[in-house]
Amino acid sequence: METLTMSRKERNRMTIMAGVKGKELTQVQAAELMGLGVSAGQAHLAAVSG
Repeated sequence: METLTMSRKERNRMTIMAGVKGKELTQVQAAELMGLGVSAGQAHLAAVSG
């Protein structure tokens, strides 16, 4: 089994994105938590969501 190494920032972003997917957070709230503008936050979420 391989080990996946992630930075604290990456782990935090993954948790935030899970909150958006689970409808616990809005995209605007997620962008603010990640320290991004709304447009950048939406682009980041779209890129990761596939």
